[in-house]
Amino acid sequence: MYSTLTTYDMQALLLADSFANWTPEGAMAIAEMLEELEGATGEPMEFNRIDLRCQFNEYGFIEELEEIYDIPEDEDPIDWLMDRTIVHIFEGGLIVGEF
Repeated sequence: MYSTLTTYDMQALLLADSFANWTPEGAMAIAEMLEELEGATGEPMEFNRIDLRCQFNEYGFIEELEEIYDIPEDEDPIDWLMDRTIVHIFEGGLIVGEF
């Protein structure tokens, strides 16, 4: 059985995950990212908030990324990450794929 989810449905499901720490803006950014990917591939996607929680993290500041990842000082943090994983920039932060 399949259900079609709206962007707001996905956001609500992500925010209802008590083991994740998404902000409303971050949850919406993930939902929009998934919709864009589905539209680009033309293939329906399965929504699994547990997988998303394990595969992506939300960061509010680039400084957080520099503390967590060993980014060389002479590198732009965003470019460095984009060379290694998925980075989705939204107003208020970044969604980064774990690697």
